[in-house]
Amino acid sequence: QGVIAFALLATLFLVATDRAMPEGEVRALTFFALIAMILALVLVNRSFSTSLREALGQDNRALGLVFGAILLVAATILFVPAIQSILRFEHLRGLDLAVAAGFGGLLFLGLEMLKPLARRSILTPAVAA
Repeated sequence: QGVIAFALLATLFLVATDRAMPEGEVRALTFFALIAMILALVLVNRSFSTSLREALGQDNRALGLVFGAILLVAATILFVPAIQSILRFEHLRGLDLAVAAGFGGLLFLGLEMLKPLARRSILTPAVAA
């Protein structure tokens, strides 16, 4: 999972850099894509034995609090110029945020599609040679 997330994040960084996006924007875009990917990883790893719908339907107050805290911190970073200055971020446009969220969604969908393969490999006993 980490290798896939890193590959997506590195691709985003390299494409943004190649398109001559200002360094501060690349930094911010990569940071917010990383946040989206962390949220995707939390959701993907919530359950391997049930469907996503069933897993999300289960009451999990801690998950809600963690997501809320992450989104609050991200919004603070996004909208408070003093914090952006400390992190040397430039302001992101809505399209940039959509791209960052899209990379998180892409990671989520890719890993969800791999879950059945992972489940089978975990549940299938190894054949002795």
